[in-house]
Amino acid sequence: DFARQAAAGKVRKLYLAITRGCPPSEEGVLDMAIGQPDPGSVLRQVTADGHPSRTAYRILKRLAENCCLLELELFTGRTHQIRVHLAHIACPVLGDSLYGRPEPEWIERQALHAVSLEFAHPISRERLTLTAPLPEDMVRLIDGSKIEGDQE
Repeated sequence: DFARQAAAGKVRKLYLAITRGCPPSEEGVLDMAIGQPDPGSVLRQVTADGHPSRTAYRILKRLAENCCLLELELFTGRTHQIRVHLAHIACPVLGDSLYGRPEPEWIERQALHAVSLEFAHPISRERLTLTAPLPEDMVRLIDGSKIEGDQE
């Protein structure tokens, strides 16, 4: 039942990401098809003949070092969707070695985290929201102990 809900767009997925660079507007929707030009590679990219892909974003906080904390909602679920969309608009996820660059001085991994998943219980149909706290390495980046910035 969960797979059917996901396929029908009835699962709400929210993520937080710290990006290198900030989108051009405070919020928006990235509606760009994603494809896999080389079947032998894990890399995906925005392509005219790819699968429809939509990601909504909202800037939550501007950080120093030209970084931003973004809230992201997926309307589709393509492989690497958030990472591909953000890299395409020149705002790669901080520490993303595949679509950006590794940044071990800031974080040892991608600064991307699934914060909530909302869906209907398969039997009761009650809406459930599962949440996961932000990992400590991302908290340190946001609270200024690693990146000094100003909140807007």
